[in-house]
Amino acid sequence: MDFAWAVDIIRRAAVECKEREIRRPKLYESLDFLEKQLDEKSTWLVRRYRRELRWDRRTYQEQEELREILRVTTRGIQFACVNLIVRRFNELAVHFRENKASIDNLRLQLAIVRRPVRL
Repeated sequence: MDFAWAVDIIRRAAVECKEREIRRPKLYESLDFLEKQLDEKSTWLVRRYRRELRWDRRTYQEQEELREILRVTTRGIQFACVNLIVRRFNELAVHFRENKASIDNLRLQLAIVRRPVRL
């Protein structure tokens, strides 16, 4: 798993939470991955996302509230991932020729992570 895949899964879950059930194994796998990869300052966002999935939301207002919370939390997670990817870019750029493949891979991940959360 990489950042692009993990962020794409949580972004889709935030958007689709009103249409269908979002408690899926891949969602929790991506949250586990992000919690391990992000620094301590950003892991609270992943924990908040996970915590909001616990309660059952039945009314339209509760579902809309969940969607908004997940959307905002996803945006914070995206920013944290972008910062981490850019930091890794800078570390790899010191020896560009040796690390070109890794830099290209991170560039693709960054493009996917930076996509906005649709409503």
